Amino acid sequence: MDKRIAAAVAFVAFGTIAIAVTQTAPWYEEGVGGAETYDAIVQDLFTDHVIALEVLGVLLTAAMIGALVVARPLTGGADTANYPKADDEDLEKARGVSDVAATLGAPVPVSQLLPPAEDEEE
Repeated sequence: MDKRIAAAVAFVAFGTIAIAVTQTAPWYEEGVGGAETYDAIVQDLFTDHVIALEVLGVLLTAAMIGALVVARPLTGGADTANYPKADDEDLEKARGVSDVAATLGAPVPVSQLLPPAEDEEE
């Protein structure tokens, strides 16, 4: 019995939406709107409402920074479980490899790209 009621409600909702869509006037009519409308909107935004536009930009930036702060992990330490700290062997392997060289197609030693390590003397 519950499935029949749900089906009836869905059918009525679909029918209502279908009638509303078929009776709606087209959104775009030839000769209406166009470049004149866009120019008017741009003119309004950058003359009369420029302060509101700037405030909106600052507000959206603050919201984005707030979202990043909320989404960050609560612990401030490094994620050593997923990203273990490199040991001397890994560092030694990395010194001889250059992603830039592979991208450019020419063998470029890392020593030419990066400053010398602290323990090395020139």
